[in-house]
Amino acid sequence: MPKIETITFDEILPIWRDHLWPGRESPIETHSAMRWPNTSKYNMEVFDHPATFLALREGREIIGVNSCHWVEGTWWRSRGLWVHPDHRGHAYGVHLLRYAGQAAKQSGANLIWSLPRLSSLKTYNRAGYIQVSDPLPTETADANVYAVCSL
Repeated sequence: MPKIETITFDEILPIWRDHLWPGRESPIETHSAMRWPNTSKYNMEVFDHPATFLALREGREIIGVNSCHWVEGTWWRSRGLWVHPDHRGHAYGVHLLRYAGQAAKQSGANLIWSLPRLSSLKTYNRAGYIQVSDPLPTETADANVYAVCSL
């Protein structure tokens, strides 16, 4: 199994920009101030807490990434899951999601949520996430869903 390690925002940014969210118009920031289930309001306090950026490496090559950060109370968010197309089908996404959940739990979280593309929901389900919304469009995909995982 390739190794997961913590990386910096500067290391994850080009992967998010070029592979996960190509053509995204809004700036890609370290955190997302989005909230769930109250999705009409943002929580800017997230930027007062560090985010954890994760890379799955095979040798020196980054073949997958994810991040997690505090949202409010004992809730965290998983954000930015991507696995290189040549390395999909090996449960690497599941591994990254579970690792993020463990990091959140060690920081006091009891729930982690995400807003994955509907096309990726099977990976999230395998990691313990449950879909809690109907599909909705976002800036980066035509169909996303809110999904949560108890820790």
